[in-house]
Amino acid sequence: MTNTAARAVLEAAITAADSTGRSCAIAVVDAAGHLNAFARMDGAPVIAIQVAIDKAYTAAGFGTSTAAWHETIRDDAPLALGAPAQIDRLITFGGGEPITVGNQVIGGIGVCGGHWSEDVSIAQAGLRVLTERSPHVS
Repeated sequence: MTNTAARAVLEAAITAADSTGRSCAIAVVDAAGHLNAFARMDGAPVIAIQVAIDKAYTAAGFGTSTAAWHETIRDDAPLALGAPAQIDRLITFGGGEPITVGNQVIGGIGVCGGHWSEDVSIAQAGLRVLTERSPHVS
């Protein structure tokens, strides 16, 4: 994922957050989970920095949204107990989305600043820029 693409995703997510009145931390990582673009909007909680980065890391690392983790572990007691405690940086609530091209994960976006459902909407708004403007993603 190019930095140009990462910044386009970031800017689209910032615009979406602004439209909701939320102050968020927004992170975009590459396929390996390394930070590529980041913003902490004025007024976003300090802890949101780590959570946004970890949401993006989780989404890129597993190739699935962080919201899906809740469903995955909800009815599986050993996984529900073990995964969050033993997988470093795993986030099991919404706000992290994988960034894909075709069937290949090229990164992830993580948003933290509102209720997790609002974070999901903002992250998805960031992803839409890739289909609308098609910046260089690989």
